[in-house]
Amino acid sequence: MIEDRYQATLGARAANVPPALCMLFACLVWRDGGTTDGDSASACDRTYTARTLDATSPTSGGLLLGQTLTPKRRRPDPGMLDVPSDTGSGVVGVGYYDLAGAFCLWDANETLATDGCV
Repeated sequence: MIEDRYQATLGARAANVPPALCMLFACLVWRDGGTTDGDSASACDRTYTARTLDATSPTSGGLLLGQTLTPKRRRPDPGMLDVPSDTGSGVVGVGYYDLAGAFCLWDANETLATDGCV
């Protein structure tokens, strides 16, 4: 099952990549839900659409990997994050397929929002 998902995601290139190296792979992400980026009292609750790197927008190009995905990587609680946009060409994130063959978003490239030094 997992091999089939990697084959669908990587296409012909999958045959050249050993399974042990396929666990995490790059994808493009776009914000698609949630109500807050987080602040001093609450955590970020944004969700994301993920597509393969050949995607051109959240709705076209590449292969759709998943929607309304919450990153598995721990977020600061509380804390404000700078999160990917819901438009444009996407931001590179990282995901994997779990043992059941479901795509999981590991990291949506969220960064801690900090004030610049003066």
